[in-house]
Amino acid sequence: MTNRMTFGVERIMRSDMPLARVLLIVTGFAVLVAGCERTSQKETRDSARVANSQVAGESADATDSTMPQRSANPQVNTSTTSADAAKASETTAGSGSEPDMGESDASNTKVIAYYFHRTVRCPTCLSIEQQAHEAVETAYSEELNSGKLEWHAVNIEEEGNEHFESDFDLSTSSLVIVQMNGDEVIAWKNLERVWELVEDPLGFQEYVWNELMEYLPG
Repeated sequence: MTNRMTFGVERIMRSDMPLARVLLIVTGFAVLVAGCERTSQKETRDSARVANSQVAGESADATDSTMPQRSANPQVNTSTTSADAAKASETTAGSGSEPDMGESDASNTKVIAYYFHRTVRCPTCLSIEQQAHEAVETAYSEELNSGKLEWHAVNIEEEGNEHFESDFDLSTSSLVIVQMNGDEVIAWKNLERVWELVEDPLGFQEYVWNELMEYLPG
């Protein structure tokens, strides 16, 4: 189209038309040519955008197809294996005895929270003792002050403490809750779950609080 306009302009220039009219016609041709070029450039850009959009859409679809898909209603496994049941049975068996909450003289009854350990200690053992002591002090400061509750960290390898290992069937560092009536042990429990909760401070604290509540008189 541009070539045809150029040829027409050349013919007008060679004609006998007055100069003013020739200039007017040439100016009109120039405006028309510029408009055609802008229209052509816009169509080219629009075509490029459409092509890029299609490529981007195909790329996004390909990416979505490779991403793992979450189920709208995930299935939760609530079954208990025989191994889990056996472990729970072992935890309950031999871990102590039920607290006496009525028959003993309440005025002569107290609870002792023992943390038993050996001379050589690992970071986990030290962390369990620290968290247990803080849990006891935080929730039961009144009982500690009144003497209804006591806290003792005991090295069972020191002379005179060896009997605790057999008294409470200790195989590792342990937090043991003991209910006493005078000098007599009437109930005790090894809080074995402190080892699995050591990295969960809130769960650890709640576990210790709940277990102590079972042994402290109302």
